Amino acid sequence: MTTIDVHCHVFGAREIPYERVVRARYENQPLLQPLVEGLLTVIDLYRRGEGPPFERDPRASLRRNPELASALPADLAGVFEAPPQGDPGRSPSALEEPEQPLNPLKLLGWADLITETQGEITRQLLEAYPNIQLFTPLALDMWDRFGGPVERTVDQQLSELARVVVRERGRVHPFVPFDPKEDDEANDRALDRVLDAVLHRGFVGVKLYPSHGFRPWDNADAPGPDGQTLGHERGARYDAALDRLYRACAKHDIPITAHAAAGGVKAYPGAGRNAHPDLWEPVLRRYPLRLNLAHLGGYWHVAARTESWTDAALALMRDHSGVYADLSFQLIFNDSRRGMRRDHAARLRAIAADSQDLGGRLLYGSDWHLGNALRKADRYDRRMREHLAEALGEGFVPRIMGENALDFLGLRAGPARDRLQRFYTQHSIDLPDWWPA
Repeated sequence: MTTIDVHCHVFGAREIPYERVVRARYENQPLLQPLVEGLLTVIDLYRRGEGPPFERDPRASLRRNPELASALPADLAGVFEAPPQGDPGRSPSALEEPEQPLNPLKLLGWADLITETQGEITRQLLEAYPNIQLFTPLALDMWDRFGGPVERTVDQQLSELARVVVRERGRVHPFVPFDPKEDDEANDRALDRVLDAVLHRGFVGVKLYPSHGFRPWDNADAPGPDGQTLGHERGARYDAALDRLYRACAKHDIPITAHAAAGGVKAYPGAGRNAHPDLWEPVLRRYPLRLNLAHLGGYWHVAARTESWTDAALALMRDHSGVYADLSFQLIFNDSRRGMRRDHAARLRAIAADSQDLGGRLLYGSDWHLGNALRKADRYDRRMREHLAEALGEGFVPRIMGENALDFLGLRAGPARDRLQRFYTQHSIDLPDWWPA
């Protein structure tokens, strides 16, 4: 069986403004703030001796919060024990993102992991999922979206990944990040970077993360960081940059993966709505793209019995044959989520039974390493495989676990397959086992 993980990550603390990202992820959960500060302190502690030196003083967070720092060596468990969240007497909305059950020891392991280089993080990914034949990790461009600091430019990030691609000889082929923002001096040439990486360096697609501050189209009306819309001038620049990207992707047969979940990291309040599947409709009317709507709206939307982002994603898939969706970060495996798991399985059955064979465009993704600190997130490939078999039958599992991805990535025939085959020849790499006949 061909196995492909189309949605995973190998970035570390050098490639993202991790302090601001972690705080943004949990900003609406005030009871978790001691946990957040403890995590950031531990990352700084690990940074003292892991991999190449970081440019920023690793003791900065310790000086900012000396009381927490002094407590860490003696009482790690106390720092990382998350207090109960929410009002136990209130039933949450079906479309409200569930609280994530963190495992304190796994959280420490994740903090250690992200202080490593991308090369080492990739090695650990391959060890974690030995049965996956091809990984397409999604790089992120967070330069100047969260206020920094980011210690490596996107170009530096991609240069290291390009070395990893050659080293792993057909098992790792990343996606290049793209952001239509006004480029700063360190991060210009955004489209040139995409084309160079995909056409010449073994990368296979483009990653967009609209929740970081832009819409797929019509950016004049998109929310801005100041509470106002981006406005005509900035919106027109964003749309022009995206237009150039979409034209290039259509011309060169380059797939796009876009964050399309109601959750995730938002650059500022209101930016999360930018990831709604409906906002892709004007793009897909203009350009013949292959697009992966990552997370299919979010697992709580997949399992919802009311209208959700998942419904919007499926409608887009029915109207446009090039639209796919991945099942990454579907956190339905905890014992407390048995009812959600049943509803999630029922949704998958409905998708598979759709007359337009939407099941032929569902993709497997783990979202590793972003779930590493969560309970029941380990061995995600095995858990998802079992869930798919229970929901759809064993015969359907190979399609979602890999065969559909060959279509999404364009690797059965055409320009994407041809350029990857040239890359293998250039670097004396034998065709890998997953290569389609």
